[in-house]
Amino acid sequence: TAMTAAVDALREVAATRVVVASPVSQGKLAAVRDYLETAGFAVTGTEGIDTASSHDIRSLPVGAPHDLATAAFRAHPGADAIYLPSLTWRATEYAARLERELGVPVVTLYNSLLWRSLTAIRYPSPILGRGSLLARIGS
Repeated sequence: TAMTAAVDALREVAATRVVVASPVSQGKLAAVRDYLETAGFAVTGTEGIDTASSHDIRSLPVGAPHDLATAAFRAHPGADAIYLPSLTWRATEYAARLERELGVPVVTLYNSLLWRSLTAIRYPSPILGRGSLLARIGS
């Protein structure tokens, strides 16, 4: 499942304390928190943007994934990774930049699914420019 791929990806980057940022309500983020905590991660905090639909998410400013992830990381100290669970917004485009700026791995739902798929078929080459998780492919 998508969450299994995300958990595996967070383990791959050696995460233990995760902050979560996503364009969904805190109610929906509570389910993500519960899942991650059941999987053994400490969730240092969650930040959301209350949206009602995928259309609302696509209507957010293009830099929203970067801005929300940065705000979440700063508001909830102690995280050693950031998780951005949403396939609708374009968070993977910001993974490498966030890693450079904040100094922690960034796992998005999209890059965890791509990482899981490509490692399963033993894809031979890293995907560069989309964060450290995808850069591990083929190594």
